[in-house]
Amino acid sequence: MRGYHPTMLDVAQQLLLKWERLNLDDEIDGVHDMTSLTFETIGLRGFDYRFNSFYHETNHPFGEALDRGPGCNVGGRMSWWGLVLLS
Repeated sequence: MRGYHPTMLDVAQQLLLKWERLNLDDEIDGVHDMTSLTFETIGLRGFDYRFNSFYHETNHPFGEALDRGPGCNVGGRMSWWGLVLLS
């Protein structure tokens, strides 16, 4: 977990920068942002790849494919990587 810490800080700072750029009346999509936070952390730390999902309204095509995979719930319900956050 110590190896993840700098990556988690980096990705969290990216999310904070995104929120700082919002207008006062803009809404925050917490589900999308937390999914992006998880996805970015795993992608960067595990595969040295940035999905840049904070800059897109929709998930990266890889994330969309995960949502369609076996055992995943779609339609606004929690996907499997959401369960990782809860465990």
